[in-house]
Amino acid sequence: MDNTTKGFAQKIISELESIKHALALRQEHKQANTLASQSAEQTQVPRPHFGPTSESDVPPTTTSNNNPSNRQQQRREMWKFRVEIGGAIVLLAYSAFAALQWYEMKKSVETMNKQMRVSARPWVGLTDETQPVQTGLLSIDSDGNPNVSYAIASKNFGTTGAQDVMANASLVISEDHATIISGQAEACSDIFIGKKGFGLVLFPGKANTVMQSSGRYPKEKLKSGHEDGKFQAWLVGCVGFRDQFNFLYKTSFIYRYVDPRTQQAIRFAVTPNASIAGTFMLYHTAFE
Repeated sequence: MDNTTKGFAQKIISELESIKHALALRQEHKQANTLASQSAEQTQVPRPHFGPTSESDVPPTTTSNNNPSNRQQQRREMWKFRVEIGGAIVLLAYSAFAALQWYEMKKSVETMNKQMRVSARPWVGLTDETQPVQTGLLSIDSDGNPNVSYAIASKNFGTTGAQDVMANASLVISEDHATIISGQAEACSDIFIGKKGFGLVLFPGKANTVMQSSGRYPKEKLKSGHEDGKFQAWLVGCVGFRDQFNFLYKTSFIYRYVDPRTQQAIRFAVTPNASIAGTFMLYHTAFE
């Protein structure tokens, strides 16, 4: 039983305790009223009488608590009260059991639907047949803004078609991990990825779809964390797509700019009108 089910059961038990307490207060109030009425009858002062006394003038005898009929009435009231409490508890217990059964059944149906959907979903990612991400040289314009052009090739590795296939990437110039992750989240946001009716249809097989664009990192966002003032370049983004039920999926990726001979990251200073030789190499990718 998960936390949601436990919380629901605890709430039902709390409601049962509240009803039991309310019924007990009701019975106590009824008994108090009965005792008060009997006490008032016992302490009633007879009115003064002048003249000859007759049998008709004798005040009636007050009812005693020891009267068998009173004790029988009290027992009936007590059993009636117990039956009311028992009936309320049984009713609420049955309602709680039925509600828990309904919740568990609903959760099981949702799990089965999810498993069926996942088993039939498309799997679109970076192609394995050609270089999936191709870029030009990293260059810095006359204003000091780094930029690069790129092409992303995607492939459907699943058994069903994918729709609204769209790839997007952003250039990030930084050595701060949080800045890199933030740049990827922006590139994979709903502004660029996941819009219904935008993108391509990609069927399973060897067919690839290639999307070309360019990335630019404004110099205002440049912030080096080292004394030498140098940076690293990253190309981050994802491929977004939907299945036949219109559920959105994403395949994220991170590429790092490295020296093709040593495959080590290139650290560079941002100098206007400069080009930096290197290549983007896959650093991380994941299905989401």
